[in-house]
Formats: sequence, C-alpha cells, structure tokens
Amino acid sequence: MGALLYLLPWLLILGAAAKPFVEELATEAAETATEEEQETPVPETESPPPEILQRTIIFFKRPLPYSQYLFIRGGLTRKNACAPGPYQQRLDKCAIPIRHNTTAPATCKYYPAWSKGDNYLDFEGPERGQGFFLGREAAGTPTAWTTNNTKAKEFHPFNKYGGAWFVELLMDCRKTDNGWFELKGFIAPRPGWEPDISQEKCTGNGGSAPFKSMNHIARCGAINVFEWMSSRCHIEMIPQPTPPPLPETEEPPVPETETPVPETEEPPVPETESPAPETLQRTMIFFKRPLPYSQYLFIRGGITRKTACAPGPYQQRLDKCAMPNRHNPTAPATCKYYPAWSKGDNYLDFEGPERGQAWFVELLMDCRKTDNGWFELKGFIAPRPGWEPDISQEKCTGNGGSAPFTSMNHIARCGAINVFEWMSSRCHIEMIPQPTPSPLPETEEPPAPETKAPVSENE
Repeated sequence: MGALLYLLPWLLILGAAAKPFVEELATEAAETATEEEQETPVPETESPPPEILQRTIIFFKRPLPYSQYLFIRGGLTRKNACAPGPYQQRLDKCAIPIRHNTTAPATCKYYPAWSKGDNYLDFEGPERGQGFFLGREAAGTPTAWTTNNTKAKEFHPFNKYGGAWFVELLMDCRKTDNGWFELKGFIAPRPGWEPDISQEKCTGNGGSAPFKSMNHIARCGAINVFEWMSSRCHIEMIPQPTPPPLPETEEPPVPETETPVPETEEPPVPETESPAPETLQRTMIFFKRPLPYSQYLFIRGGITRKTACAPGPYQQRLDKCAMPNRHNPTAPATCKYYPAWSKGDNYLDFEGPERGQAWFVELLMDCRKTDNGWFELKGFIAPRPGWEPDISQEKCTGNGGSAPFTSMNHIARCGAINVFEWMSSRCHIEMIPQPTPSPLPETEEPPAPETKAPVSENE
C-alpha cells in the first residue's frame, strides 16, 4: 500500500506528459481519414428522365340516383403484386401516377373536392391527404357526370356517347403496361365494386387490349368508353387538327456559282452565321365573351399544321407547337389578375400553365417563328367550363386578310389586331396602324465662308 502511494505522483506526472502526444496522434488520424474521404470518387447518378404526360380520357356509362357517385380504381396487375392498402399508394407497384386535367361542369361541386390530393390510379381507394366532400371521404379517383346534350349544364365537348361519368387524366404512358392499364368502377356509398367482366374487342380506331383481364382495359393517351358490368368497349385516339395539303409551289432555279479558288495553300476557314436577332412585332388579340365575376378567359395556341404538339403540361420549352412571346399590354388599373398571371408566361401553347366588352392581350412575337405569319388559338375559361368548342373560321373582315389554311381553331395574324368571338366563326383582322412621320421643316443652309489658300513665303 505504501509503495502504491509512493508511485501515484509519478504516474500522474507521466500521464500529463503523454496527453499532448496522444492528442497529436488522434488529430493526425482524423486528418488522414478526412483526406481519404475527399479522395474517394463520388459515383455519378443519372437524373431521372422528364415526364412525358399524355391526356387520357375515360367515360363510364352508369346512370345513378342523386347522392350516389362513381369512382374508378385501377392500375397494373399483370406484372406486379398490388399492395392490399389502404394508404400505400406511394409503395404500390400497381399504382400509376396521375394528374387530374378534367374540366368539370359548373354544377359539379364534388369532383373538385375529391380530385384534390388524388395522385395515383390504384386499386386501394382513398389516399392520404385526398379531399373530402360534405364530410365524405373519396372512394378512389372521382369522375364527373356529363352529357352530349348541348343545352344541358352537364354538356362536355368530348362526350358523343350520352350520359356518362367522365374524367381526364394526364399520364406518363411509359409507366403503363405497354400503353395499357386496367380499371374497375366503384359506386359510393353503395354497392361498391363493379363485378368482374371479360372485355371484348373494342370498336373505334384505338385498337383492342393485347391481353385479357377481369377488369376493363384502357389505352393510355386515348378516349376510352366503358359500361358498368358490360364487356363492350370503345377506344378512339384523341383527335388532332388535320393540316390541309400545302399548295404546290415551283422552286426558283438555283443560280450557277463558281467556287473561287483560294490564293493561298491554307484551307479556307468556314464561315459561321450567328443566329438572327429576334424581330418582335406587336400582335393584339381581342376575344368577345362576357363572363360573370370570378371567371377569366385565357388563350391557348401555337402552330399545329407542321409539328406534333407536346401533350403537356409544363413542356413548353420542348414543345415544337409553342411560340415564344413577351407580354406588352397596359392593363386597366382595376385589373389585378393579369399582371400576376402574365408573369413567367413565355409561350403561347395548347398545354396551359408554365388565363361591346372583350378580353384583350398584346404580345410581342417574332413572326418568323409562326406558320408564314399565321398561328392558331382557342379560348379557355377558368375555373370552368374550360376549352372553347371547335369552330370553322370564315373569311375575315378588315384589311388584314384571311388565313391561307383551315383549322378547328381561330387563326390569327402575327403583327396585326385580331378580333374573335367565343364559339363563333366570325373574325376581324386589321393591320396595326403605323404613325406617319411629319415632313421635316425646310431650312436654308447657311452660306459657306470664303477661305483663301495660304500664300507661300518663298513665292
């Protein structure tokens, strides 16, 4: 015991002396580890490919009494094991990501409520965060009741099939089963699931499913029409505007030119042309359509005759139909919505979001990027009824001429004032008047002073 007491002070002294040495070793080890971490190459990861969304329309024929609603549930069952649910859509390999793009009739209050937060077409039912209507939870992907009766409030331009429940979705068809997916009807609050069916060969130009199922089989990017408990189906491709044939023009003869021989043996440097600067012209559009308070008129448009339009939305930079524009209007002081919505609107396109008396917009356009000075447009009223129906434009009044081709859309002239009416074939186009410069006043030039040449001193 005495020996330990004798050695204790020496042990404390040795420990204190060794402490800086130990700390130095620890610091060096930490620095070495940091250097190794920095030298370790970070594996490159490819960013996921951008979504290519296509409009997919479903009509479901099933008359229902008031307070009953038809939902659809669906997905991919052939190659994946579906999650039993509920609320597992994000992990469900059967579920298909969707975005709602339906323009519901003004009388339809339930669809906007239930479509909120509905991000998947799945066989499970409601999703976490999906909307409620009058305290009721959604029972899947909601639909809206529509008709082909043009006088009814439930009329929808795509409906050619009578009374039917309707939904328009945006889908990336690469995430389906080679362009096809399955679905079933579900009526809430009862009776619930639609019984199994065995789908026949479909009518229409959209083809038939390449596989069998106990569910309805729909085509992505097409109009699909089904009936409750029926094996019948109709599938047709969403109609695109058909361009008329271009007029035959004789190409001028190419002048013969001799290539000059360079004087030096050095090879000539190829000349590169810089891109032509934008030549922007004022283009005005008036659209006659009175609307009640809280409804607003937008235009959507572009060039459809020579290019395939992107299905959208949010694909304007890659859309060959879209036309670059700049807003140039002076909106009335009472107009608060226009400055807000025009901010960031850089294209005239058919996709939508990047909205006596008439709606007015003045744009700056490079007319070289139009269809020989012309472009197409359609009205779109938000929040409803949405798209303006197709029209067949007549010969326009005014000094701006008429379009050299036909379309189911209004056809406007770049660099001119264009006046259209909702659902009307009438049009008025006139050139924007240019200010005439006043003649310069005639002024007498002052006489030039006489100057004598200096005389040399040597003469």
